[in-house]
Amino acid sequence: MGILRQRQITIIGLLLVTFVLLSVIFVVKLPAEYFDLDATSWILISWGEPTAPSTPLNNTRITAKFTSNTISGSASCNQYIANYQTQESKLIINIAAISRKLCPEDIMNQERRYLAALEGAQSYNINDKGQLQISYMIEKTSGLLVFN
Repeated sequence: MGILRQRQITIIGLLLVTFVLLSVIFVVKLPAEYFDLDATSWILISWGEPTAPSTPLNNTRITAKFTSNTISGSASCNQYIANYQTQESKLIINIAAISRKLCPEDIMNQERRYLAALEGAQSYNINDKGQLQISYMIEKTSGLLVFN
């Protein structure tokens, strides 16, 4: 009976260890510093106040492509390029250049707001859905950019 009891204890121990490891894998969210933005591309799906987000205007596409400390993409109408730096979950973005195409006023307003949000970036993380979230502050108003 001693050997049988030892095997039962061993099996129970292995099951407990397996359960704990699986819990850690599926429950623990890695901090943003473990998510390197380099070589990633994103499409904006919402922005603004987290409790009442807005979506981009119909027939516009706002994108962000991160490569070698540079972010570039479409701001709605024009293309942009910027430098970015990360330190842990902190994110700093400095717009370097924007093309100068004219579009309808509502699209240009959206573009200005998006670029201001990027320049006001404070931090980033990847949420449970695998979406990039960039927290920003513009003139004491905070918001959240959410990308797929």
